[in-house]
Amino acid sequence: GAGLNFSITQPMLRNGWGIGHRRTIKLRKNSIESSSMSVLGQIMTTVSSVEAAYYNWIAQYDKLKVDEENLKITEKNLNNQKRRAEVGTLAKSELPQLESELYAQKTALLSAKNSYANSVNSLKRLLSDDFAAIRDIELSPVGELNPVKTVFSLSDSWDKALNQRPEILQRKIVLENNGINLKYSKNQLWPQ
Repeated sequence: GAGLNFSITQPMLRNGWGIGHRRTIKLRKNSIESSSMSVLGQIMTTVSSVEAAYYNWIAQYDKLKVDEENLKITEKNLNNQKRRAEVGTLAKSELPQLESELYAQKTALLSAKNSYANSVNSLKRLLSDDFAAIRDIELSPVGELNPVKTVFSLSDSWDKALNQRPEILQRKIVLENNGINLKYSKNQLWPQ
């Protein structure tokens, strides 16, 4: 008798080469990287918020000083005009208009003080978790706002946005995880 006997064995089709363990390791590494990107994104947001609050505080501080000076000038002008009206070189009918301007300046000063206090409180909230501890600390600016000329390049900005933004890097990690899971799922279709 003659016979032909052959067998083909491929013992490592499904879960071969430790794909299940490697998948878990890669997914966990990517999870750590994604978490660090999330922290980096939060840090960037916080720094940006503090910077904006600081510049707003400086602007409100300067506006308050301008409104205080305007009120002094308006009061001085009203006093001068009252003296002129007493002497007779100015009609007394013009004084109510000047008094109205004085009250408008006082209103603007009160509004500026409120805006300044709000900007100080916003900055303090961003600088500390314990607002009560720093509530009584007086802030004072250390310098003036001087514009710095910055030249931007559109291609550099796009490059930085695509390679350094934490949200985009997290999306790349999600895509990589999806690829790892797809490869694992395809492997699971093979026989045991």
